Amino acid sequence: MRFIRALAHSWEHSADHREWTFHLKKNVLFHHGRELSARDVVFSLERLRANPDLHEASWMLRGIEQIEAVDARTVRIVLQEPNYLFLRLLAAPPASIVPEEIVQEAAETFGKNPVGTDPFQLVRLDEGICILEAFPAHFQGRPQLDRVEILLFPDLETGSLREPDWTAVMMSHEAAAKAEALREAAVRASSDWCDLETLFSCCNLLIFNQWQTGPQNHPKFR
Repeated sequence: MRFIRALAHSWEHSADHREWTFHLKKNVLFHHGRELSARDVVFSLERLRANPDLHEASWMLRGIEQIEAVDARTVRIVLQEPNYLFLRLLAAPPASIVPEEIVQEAAETFGKNPVGTDPFQLVRLDEGICILEAFPAHFQGRPQLDRVEILLFPDLETGSLREPDWTAVMMSHEAAAKAEALREAAVRASSDWCDLETLFSCCNLLIFNQWQTGPQNHPKFR
């Protein structure tokens, strides 16, 4: 497994993999224009770790003993025990870094109006459509795609449209619970079978290149 640098330009760890130090890149901007700092990293990880009732993935950071902002661009994390796979946890989507002041001002609505450092920023989200536009100031360069529109279809009425085959794309909502069960079994060194049941849901995406000629350019076709 190879980790690609993004928000941090470098990092190091102690010999026993308990202490990790991350050095953040300069000029990484959030969508609202403020530069990302070590304080945002501390806030984001503590927010996830300290609220297990709100965030199912909080178990990933349960092993943190201490996290601090050494300076504006340096974050130091001390773990309760060695963890050679700690980078894998920090690279997971739930550990995304968010701006502290925006979350504190609108914690209840942040999920519907997120602000981050991604190459695309949310400009519209309602019952029918989700629209993302390129973020020109992205630290890795402006995306070549200007705009992404995701149509959100309501529940299909019987007889109006044929139900798609959802088995093509599936995502487990209980992946965190499954991982936690397996981890607990490993800690107990149990030889018993671990029985798990997982509920799956899924979605399909249709993408049309309107720069090319063809039936996809006709509104009735879409």
